[in-house]
Amino acid sequence: MRAAVYHGARDLRLEDVPDAPAPAPGEARIQVRRCGVCGTDAHEYAHGPALVPLHAEHPGSKHSGPTILGHEFTGVVEAVGDSAGRFAVGDRVVAGAGSWCGTCSRCRAGRTNLCETYFTFGLQTHGGLAEFVTVPERMCHRVPTSSTTPRRCWPSRWRSRSTRSTGAGRSRATRSS
Repeated sequence: MRAAVYHGARDLRLEDVPDAPAPAPGEARIQVRRCGVCGTDAHEYAHGPALVPLHAEHPGSKHSGPTILGHEFTGVVEAVGDSAGRFAVGDRVVAGAGSWCGTCSRCRAGRTNLCETYFTFGLQTHGGLAEFVTVPERMCHRVPTSSTTPRRCWPSRWRSRSTRSTGAGRSRATRSS
């Protein structure tokens, strides 16, 4: 599959990479339809690596090295793991991007953003600037069938403000073919 792979400051390459893995139990493989580019992505591109673990393994994701960016993405469920139950093939979803363990004291207290092993798809492991991405089902949310513009999943004022502050130019949703 094709993906935008981050190799370091000002080094983002469109590459052929291995397909996203088949989903394990509790996971879904998403065919990415749109992926936002926000201020975090722009800053990482211009000044990083700050969040991408290029040179050392991230303690939560266990990933290191070049990384497929894109932590704001929406798409269609292409496959689900054996015990997956929240989504079916063909469902439209938006991913929350963050992954948490669910068992540490912070997760049990409902503070999943402070999880001891928290990581973000598209920053600390491969994300949505690719044709497909495999993620935990629990971080996905169904996009209503009545919604005709999935790109509106991200507030435009956040995108424009964050990219203006980094000098990266206009942010826009990118579309996979």
